[in-house]
Amino acid sequence: MRNFSDEIIGQSRHQFIYGENGKRREEILRSIVNDNPIVCDVNEPGSIYLGDDYLSGEESVDQLDSYRKFAIARENFNFAVCGKLLDEALSLDINARSDEFLSRMNRLFVDNGQSIDDLDSLVRVLYQTRDFYRDGYKTYLETGVFPSLEGLPIKFMELDSFMHYYKKLLNNKSYFSVVVDQQKPISSLSKRAINDVVGKRINADISMKVACQPGEWETYYDLSGQFVQCVHDYGVVELDDSLNQYVKKRKSERMGE
Repeated sequence: MRNFSDEIIGQSRHQFIYGENGKRREEILRSIVNDNPIVCDVNEPGSIYLGDDYLSGEESVDQLDSYRKFAIARENFNFAVCGKLLDEALSLDINARSDEFLSRMNRLFVDNGQSIDDLDSLVRVLYQTRDFYRDGYKTYLETGVFPSLEGLPIKFMELDSFMHYYKKLLNNKSYFSVVVDQQKPISSLSKRAINDVVGKRINADISMKVACQPGEWETYYDLSGQFVQCVHDYGVVELDDSLNQYVKKRKSERMGE
C-alpha cells in the first residue's frame, strides 16, 4: 500500500482526498491519524479525525437569514476542531503548564463573571457549545428561532487565536492536520465553513484534509461566497481509482448530451 501518511500528513497543504465511501477509506484515515498523534515539545505535525462533527443532512435553508446560518456553521465547526484538538492533547503531560493557556482562553473567550479553571473543563465546554450550535440549528430550521446564547461560558470561538495559544501550550510550532471524513451527508453550510478554512492561508497552523467520494462534495464556495480552487487553494490525493472513474463517467455523459 502507498504510504498515504507521508503524502497526507507529511505536507501542510490543504488537500481533498478522494476515495469510495466505506470502511476502507475510514480505516486508512484513522490509521494515518493514529500514526501521527499530537505531541508536545517537538515540532512535528499531529492530526485529528472528525467523523460526525458537523451540521448534517441536506435541507432547504434559502429562507433563513444568511448571516445567522453562516455563523452557526462556522461556530459549530470551530468548536468541533478546537474541542478535538484539546481533547487529544489531554493525554500529554501539559496540565502543569496550562495556566497561561487557560488565562488567555478566559480573557479572550469566556464571558465576564465566569472562569474555566482546568483543561478538562474547557474540553467539556468546547464540546457542549459545538453540540449547542448543532442542536440549535435543528431548532432554527423547525421554528425559525435560534436558541439564546445566554448562559454559555463561551459563545464564539476564533480559530486563529486558539491555535496561537494551543501551539504555545504544546511547545510545538508545527501545523496540525484536521481530517474531515464525509461518510454520510454533511450540510452544505458545514461544507462552506470547511471550505472557508481551505481558502485561508493558515497552513502553518491548520491543514485541512477533506475526504469524500468523487462528486459528493457539492459546493466549493466558502462562507463569503469565494470559490476555493484546486491547485491554487488545495491539492488532491487519490486513495483509489474512484476519481478517474468519476471523470470518465462525466466525460461520457457530456458526450452523450
